[in-house]
Amino acid sequence: MLMVFPRAGRHNGRPVRLKNINRSFYRSFTGKNMTIVKRFIAGAVCPRCGEMDKLKAWTEDDIQHRECVACGFTDEMSLTAPPVEEPATRVNQSQPDPKDEIQVVNLMDPKAK
Repeated sequence: MLMVFPRAGRHNGRPVRLKNINRSFYRSFTGKNMTIVKRFIAGAVCPRCGEMDKLKAWTEDDIQHRECVACGFTDEMSLTAPPVEEPATRVNQSQPDPKDEIQVVNLMDPKAK
């Protein structure tokens, strides 16, 4: 099995046989068995205690987590939003507006009797 690695370095972007590469390098490259990196958010204020620069954030299974190291506040937010129905407006209505119907107008001559 041949794989092409986009990173420069040891493999230099050339095809390599899977059995020739380091297994830990393959796992880190493909995302399997990766460690979760928790990062501090600069300038963020904790919603519970109000401390600045105490929140750390990480993503796990398409869910973004945040945690305050000062008070222990935790929060989760899904990164995949459910499909939202488009609100009904005059632009996306499927029924014709009765005002748009064609009406016949008869012009009358005031001199004619």
